[in-house]
Amino acid sequence: MDPGDVFGVAWAVVCRWWESALWWEREQVWPRRLHAVAGGDAGGDFEWWRVVGRDAVTFPEVVVVADALLDPGMAERVWRDGGAGRPGMLRVDGAFCRELGIRFGRTWLGPEIALEDGGPLIAWMGAVIRRRRGSGGWRRGGGCLCAGRLGPSRVGAAGSGVGGDSAVVGRVPASP
Repeated sequence: MDPGDVFGVAWAVVCRWWESALWWEREQVWPRRLHAVAGGDAGGDFEWWRVVGRDAVTFPEVVVVADALLDPGMAERVWRDGGAGRPGMLRVDGAFCRELGIRFGRTWLGPEIALEDGGPLIAWMGAVIRRRRGSGGWRRGGGCLCAGRLGPSRVGAAGSGVGGDSAVVGRVPASP
């Protein structure tokens, strides 16, 4: 996968988590950063600051996730969590998600990731497994999921910061 694609996927992943973070009881980093970006207190304009400040607040985690997606050791964890070539369901609560939570600085995040239903991270994990099986993977322009080809209307709130469903991720049909 092209590093530019990886950054796009990492951004979509973190933006999706940003939308979920309001319900994460243990999340302490992003609220603190959001208030700092707002000049000390987002106060009555909290929703406005959530939209305007999102990218500044989440950028460090986008870099962490992009680094993890480029790490061959993390891809190996996905492969093993997916059964290492044996038929079966992808274990989203496996070693990959636990390690990603550790790298993210939130050891409790692994189980939260496991609760996700679809989305860009799960799509990336599936692409890693398909690539290892020799049945495709992530290809720019004709692949399974291509964040680089998603416009703002296809990414929804995760990409635009306003409105829409943050879980919307477009699928590009695989080339024959």
